[in-house]
Amino acid sequence: MKQYLDLCQRVIDEGEMIYNKRTGKNTLTVINADLEYNVSGGEFPLLTTRKSFYKAAIAEFLGYIRGYDSAADFRKLGTPTWNANANENKTWLSNPYRKGEDDMGVAYRFRTLGYFEPTYTLFKEKPTQQMIIYKKEMLSDEIKDLYYPEYFNIACIGNLEGLDDNTIEILKPVWQSMISKCYGDSDSDIFVCDEWLIFENFVKDFQKIHNWELKLIFPEEYFLDKDWVNSNYYSKETVRWSTKKELSINSKSTNTFIATNKENNEKEYFKSANSFVEKYNLSKEFCNQIGSYKEGDIFTYKNWDIEIINHKSIRYIEVDQLKLIYAKLKLGIDDRRLIMDAWYPHTAESTCLMPCMYAHTFSLVGDTLHLTSYQRSADLPLGIAFNMPQVYVFLALMAQITGKKPGKAYHKIINAHIYEDQIELMKNVQLKRKPYPTPKLWINPEIKSLEDLETWVTMDDFKVEDYEYHDPIKYPFSV
Repeated sequence: MKQYLDLCQRVIDEGEMIYNKRTGKNTLTVINADLEYNVSGGEFPLLTTRKSFYKAAIAEFLGYIRGYDSAADFRKLGTPTWNANANENKTWLSNPYRKGEDDMGVAYRFRTLGYFEPTYTLFKEKPTQQMIIYKKEMLSDEIKDLYYPEYFNIACIGNLEGLDDNTIEILKPVWQSMISKCYGDSDSDIFVCDEWLIFENFVKDFQKIHNWELKLIFPEEYFLDKDWVNSNYYSKETVRWSTKKELSINSKSTNTFIATNKENNEKEYFKSANSFVEKYNLSKEFCNQIGSYKEGDIFTYKNWDIEIINHKSIRYIEVDQLKLIYAKLKLGIDDRRLIMDAWYPHTAESTCLMPCMYAHTFSLVGDTLHLTSYQRSADLPLGIAFNMPQVYVFLALMAQITGKKPGKAYHKIINAHIYEDQIELMKNVQLKRKPYPTPKLWINPEIKSLEDLETWVTMDDFKVEDYEYHDPIKYPFSV
């Protein structure tokens, strides 16, 4: 990897010595560096001027994809890379947020992020009378009534000619359930907007509903939700596709509170005192105690701060960045928002190490997929040897599971450095070695979905071919 060696030489020649408070060591540092990997050409960026343990690097990134937050889980995958930061970092060991041995905190949270936010109410009086526009259309030289209100004398299918069959198959039971819920019971106080009384219009509006890409790719995991805005009617302005957890939390309830664990500052939402008591095996006295408080009150119970809330003033939202990117790429969508970000400033106190490679942006040009990865801090002798293969593999895998061609991966580094106790080995050993030809990486072609990466994939599904390398170099690692 000539570009890697050139960067290391640049740091040796041009770098400034800067003290790093976290590690208590000086680093020879340059700002701004760019590396580029030709994934389409199969040029796997694995160091040859010393042995590089590529399987541990891939295992670490697979752990990020799975949302692991324990060094033990990373070890099971085949990498010990988080042992030191989880168990030897003195600052983290004394941190009250640390849950125990191997806990990493919220490091590299690329996957589902759940949070509460203020909400509002979209409410309308239910119309005393609703009707669809009655009309007939000519089909196959026969008069066929497509708009006869066959569902509860109020709703109909309409003309589905030219609409996507797969979308129709996914949406029809959703629409039928919605109509039945609103009009199957004469006492129901909820209703459907006039346009959606015709299934044809519901299908045409599908892509105007938030998270439609996720519903199309994961139809069993997302549900039509109007309660996220406390609404009593279904329309494209009031609904979104929500997870089962979002749907459950955002449904109406009269006894709601947020419990904040004082040890790790984690917040949980409860719709009843009983569910809280059962989850943590607490005394029933809590159920009596909470009854004496009103909306807006905050009190302490054992290890929790309890805040009584007005359910209608708050909603729960889940965001799975990788899942959304995957869904969009499967559908061939590049909206210039294919961004996966793990940088959450508010978690700085509850993690053993803030993410170094903190963001990734995918770009789809035609059927070719590119990736730009951003790294705030790069330990050139050690960390970057892991990060280069990870960027390459991330693009290769995402292209493979979304049916796209891999293009180029661009690796942008903000702070590139060599620790003071690594300089001699880099300068007088690694930089004096002649690199071997770039190896190739084989990835199991049976890996075909995001679910595969989340479940059965192991390090046996990756093999490096034609890898020649010099002897290992034992660089000091700074915690």
